[in-house]
Amino acid sequence: MTLRNAVIVLFLLSGIFISCTATVGGAVSVGISPDQVGEGDQITISVQDLPDASSFSLLIEGYYDVGSASPFSFEVANLNMPFSLSSGRIIAYAEKSEFLRVNYQEESGGVIKTLSIISDASGSCTIDESASISSGGVYNKLWLEGLTMDEATVKSRLNLVGTKAGPEDSSITFNVKGIDAGTLSIVVNIDGGTYVMSKDITLGSGSSHTPEPTPVVPTSTSTPIPPNHPDLLIMMNLRFRQQHRHQPRQ
Repeated sequence: MTLRNAVIVLFLLSGIFISCTATVGGAVSVGISPDQVGEGDQITISVQDLPDASSFSLLIEGYYDVGSASPFSFEVANLNMPFSLSSGRIIAYAEKSEFLRVNYQEESGGVIKTLSIISDASGSCTIDESASISSGGVYNKLWLEGLTMDEATVKSRLNLVGTKAGPEDSSITFNVKGIDAGTLSIVVNIDGGTYVMSKDITLGSGSSHTPEPTPVVPTSTSTPIPPNHPDLLIMMNLRFRQQHRHQPRQ
């Protein structure tokens, strides 16, 4: 090999090395911590090298044991979003629940919006609502609630999706309230599955249920009903009567 050819080869190899280094150095990375929390403790999601216009999805899934025909509440409190999600959606889902109600703020400190839906024949409820999420705000109120069916283990999800705009390096923080024992599955999905990071977190003493891989949450084919809709109020009243029918008067 001549000196000229050797120089050309070295130049090409150095170009390939630089290209690979830039690709690896610019890759998205996500960290989720801690491994175990108590009710009200903080969960942190660290995101690095996330470019603008990326499709971003944050799924917070909970498994928890409650009594049969009992009310439950699953709250993501003090949600701090360092970047915005435009053209976004808030998706709430629950299994083995008579109904589902989701409450959230469109803006930090703003009016709380409430949507409700009665479950289908299988006991599944899905609410899919358009909602852009602004950056730099602390969302104090984002929670769902329902009423368990015969099964005592509830599975619920809160999913925030949208197109990201904001700092490349940041941290999302929130606290989980409403349940003192269960299992949380946190899933971050970027660009439709190009990058996925998930972590199971034990809440308190944990849950009897083992988390399973989470499929895409289906879009609801039902129309959400207002919280004061007669059908919802009648169903809740009937359930209340069933719970207290055989209880002796004090």
